[in-house]
Amino acid sequence: MYKVAPTYYDGQSLVLLSDLPNKQCNSIGKWIGNGNIISISVDGKSFHECIRYEDYELWYRNYFQIDGNFLI
Repeated sequence: MYKVAPTYYDGQSLVLLSDLPNKQCNSIGKWIGNGNIISISVDGKSFHECIRYEDYELWYRNYFQIDGNFLI
């Protein structure tokens, strides 16, 4: 399973949950908690399910992937 690249917005590195593969989206959604979900607006379009890329990387390294073996 691949790791997604960040989306840059207003100096922040973000991941849109909708850009993640289904298995990653479902798993990180359970882990991240609603308090870490970020909403942004770009050119009049709103995105309500973003997370910081740092959080995604932490989750990917420590919870999704262990020693090259995926947890899911």
